[in-house]
Amino acid sequence: MGVIDTKTWLKEYGEKPIKVCEQLKSYFKKMSAKEIYDLLSINGMYRPSIFNRNHQLEPFLEMDYWKVVQKYYTKLRKTWNGPDVPIFIFPVNERQQQIMNEFNGKSGLAFPDKLFLFLKSRVDEREIMALLTHEYHHVCRLKYVSKNERDVTLLDTILLEGLAEQAVRKYCGSQYNASWTAYYTDDELQTFYNEFMKPNKSLRISDEQYFDLLYGLKRYPKMLGYCVGFYIVDQCIRKHNLPFSKMEQLSSEEILNYFLS
Repeated sequence: MGVIDTKTWLKEYGEKPIKVCEQLKSYFKKMSAKEIYDLLSINGMYRPSIFNRNHQLEPFLEMDYWKVVQKYYTKLRKTWNGPDVPIFIFPVNERQQQIMNEFNGKSGLAFPDKLFLFLKSRVDEREIMALLTHEYHHVCRLKYVSKNERDVTLLDTILLEGLAEQAVRKYCGSQYNASWTAYYTDDELQTFYNEFMKPNKSLRISDEQYFDLLYGLKRYPKMLGYCVGFYIVDQCIRKHNLPFSKMEQLSSEEILNYFLS
């Protein structure tokens, strides 16, 4: 499958993203275009209230993101022997401060059978490669540890993010890691694990504290779950010399046991 021609959809329906999402209904079971758009917009897709064809869409369409992503996707899929999934590229919501500040104007959303990339109007090709590496690694990881959404734990999620960002380090270089990977020292991260993650690692997505811990909201350190997940994976690689290709196939509990041993 690979990259889908969303450029044509944007040219025709750009100011009406729900109309764009009509084109996605065959990829989502039993979801309306409005429900699909609500899901995607929460994760970074542009919003019509701030959308401007001249200032955002036209510069976005001028960038050949589709060709760049297809090139790197073909390479990654061959390297990882990963699933063949459709990839959808859309403009990002440039008013969403966390995306602009923490993720440098790019975001993504991965499923076991598809992935989405949300990009600002100007993104360096290597940064696109880093985002695709992160998100496509999610797709590959979900192949090994697929669970019903209601059964996914906070530990599952932070390790999913930690592994994906370690993939970026391995295949793109540490200079393309997200800024949050350098927020804290190892000593701080160990303390965060003991104090915040250890007692809450089995929380489900329906639990009130789940997203507060994952993103470091309210009283918690910024990007807490992401940072601790990256730290756990990094420690497993350093302490046990675990091959990355092996670790990405281990269960969350197996990875945690390596970290604690």
